[in-house]
Amino acid sequence: MLNKSLGVVNSVAISADGQTIVSGSDDGTVRLWRGSWRAWLQVCCDRLRYHPIFTNPQTEEAKAACEVCRKYVWSKEEAKSGD
Repeated sequence: MLNKSLGVVNSVAISADGQTIVSGSDDGTVRLWRGSWRAWLQVCCDRLRYHPIFTNPQTEEAKAACEVCRKYVWSKEEAKSGD
């Protein structure tokens, strides 16, 4: 997972085919992560779902991040469970 970095992850990019993510950290670490971007998005959204920044988003960035999680992850979970 992204916690293997030694420093704060401050930059993330996704390859054009969506199969590789690269992250850059304050400590100078650059890592490649294999797997689909949707799978990684689900991991990230699920970990942040009950974080205060997601339960009460104040900034435009936080609101946009919540909307991405709702659109690509959480709405699909609700559809599967019949909610």
